[in-house]
Amino acid sequence: LAVPAAALEAFAAGWWTAKRFGGHTGDTLGAVQQTTELAGLLALAGA
Repeated sequence: LAVPAAALEAFAAGWWTAKRFGGHTGDTLGAVQQTTELAGLLALAGA
């Protein structure tokens, strides 16, 4: 149960950041996506 919750939390944080800051540059949106993917992978690896 902790892994899906951590992945969902990482996705939600990435979505919020993209929604708030992603409009400025495409680079910011790409960085947010990479951070979200990395957080999800780390959450899965830690399980």
